[in-house]
Amino acid sequence: MGNKVGRNDPCPCGSGKKAKRCCLKPGGPDLVRTTMSASIPFPTGLPADMQWRPPKRDQPSTADLAPVVPSPDFERHSHHVRRLLDLVDDHFGMNASIEWLAKLPGAFVEADYASYHLGVVAYEGTLPDGRRFLDWALSERGDYFTESERTWLEAEQQSCHSIWQITDFVEGETVDLVDRLRGEKRTVIESVLNYGCETGWLVCGRVTEHEGRQLYCGVHPQPLQVEAEEPLFRRMRERFGEGGLGPELLRRDILDLLRVWEDTYHEMLAQDEASS
Repeated sequence: MGNKVGRNDPCPCGSGKKAKRCCLKPGGPDLVRTTMSASIPFPTGLPADMQWRPPKRDQPSTADLAPVVPSPDFERHSHHVRRLLDLVDDHFGMNASIEWLAKLPGAFVEADYASYHLGVVAYEGTLPDGRRFLDWALSERGDYFTESERTWLEAEQQSCHSIWQITDFVEGETVDLVDRLRGEKRTVIESVLNYGCETGWLVCGRVTEHEGRQLYCGVHPQPLQVEAEEPLFRRMRERFGEGGLGPELLRRDILDLLRVWEDTYHEMLAQDEASS
């Protein structure tokens, strides 16, 4: 551990940037458990203009930190996302999910967004009548799923995206969070997203209770550092007003929430580039 590069140390690649802004990778032993937003293979057969392009960023994303060996939680998460999207594709055609995916900020641009966006589409995507894919599947095609699959997806029905702030963590084990929009506190079983992050940082994503454990079930690949808090909530107030956001509003305005997050990330990135 003595050779571990600190986040604020010069990057050993020689770029002149701090390690946290360049090639930082998680230290310590090989990881077995993984973030819920690690890579889920993207569907094949996309049109030529919807292929992935290499990411362009100077800060490691959660996908950069994901271990090779998948965890049981990750495998279950990816299994349920695939099962739900397969059902939607079989019933409505693949364009139903692709068209919704194309609305998401960063879609078809950065490969490390792939798994996150697929989870957003599965759990937050909607039909033309306004029903979520998830709600339609459980209400009209519940017999398609096994009992354990229905239990998992019913838990996802009760969850939604929010903005979480890291209050503490045990590296490689757990992360303590507070929901900045609803005031809830959670301790999440997590072995990757708390590498490379610091207390006070913000993450955008889903935290869902499964079998008595709190799990990340889709987290935006880019956390925001402490200095992004003021511009993020300024943008939130401008977009959503001063009244706060409840679960139903968060579900309805998920696209706007993600746009605010992306805009804030790029604002902070531009400030970093201007000051470097």
